[in-house]
Amino acid sequence: MTINRALLVWQCRLMLPVTLVAMLVAVGYAAFEPGLLRWQKDFLALLFITIHGWWLVLSVGRPTSGGVAFLYGHGFDRDTLWKHTLLASALAVGAVWVPVAICVWSPLRGAVQSWLYDNPEFSLMAPLETSYPWFLLLAYSVWIPMLHYAWIREAQPFRGGSSGRWLAVALVVASFTIGNAAPLRQAPPWMINSFVVAALVLSGMLLLAGRRLHRDLEVRA
Repeated sequence: MTINRALLVWQCRLMLPVTLVAMLVAVGYAAFEPGLLRWQKDFLALLFITIHGWWLVLSVGRPTSGGVAFLYGHGFDRDTLWKHTLLASALAVGAVWVPVAICVWSPLRGAVQSWLYDNPEFSLMAPLETSYPWFLLLAYSVWIPMLHYAWIREAQPFRGGSSGRWLAVALVVASFTIGNAAPLRQAPPWMINSFVVAALVLSGMLLLAGRRLHRDLEVRA
């Protein structure tokens, strides 16, 4: 893949405001949340990823938005636009995820917990939180392709565009239901690994479906 630096910088600039806001919110939550960071019960994390992912798509993904629509008729082929949009989205997610991972995996979160809450149990809690950043990254890997698929369905001028919107709603509801289900909080490793594999397969399917739609369907700009 040949990277068009000007196009990538322009797309990243579109997402800069939401990226900065999301980074501050995510790092603040990771550092100051007094409870145990466990993906099985973190409703707020799922809500945050949903809002953040949708905001990113609204910033850079919509072909019906001003400057983005301009690109479709001025020299950039569909594959180039699609790949750069996904790359810009990945960089925006990474700009939020990496500081959160550093906060959780480094002594930073422990220092805040000891200083602010004087939490004597944090040394016992910390090893249980090491998988938390990976859960966030896994959720993003499904959310971003899903939301980009939803907008390209909405942007095509033929019937059936609402299917992308309803797919996004269905996946969000299913994820919230599964992620907050009481039995899953004590699920054995094989069941958790099965959910991880299923999520990765779904992510790949959504990427392929979104790329095919973006390449083959006319975009309403």
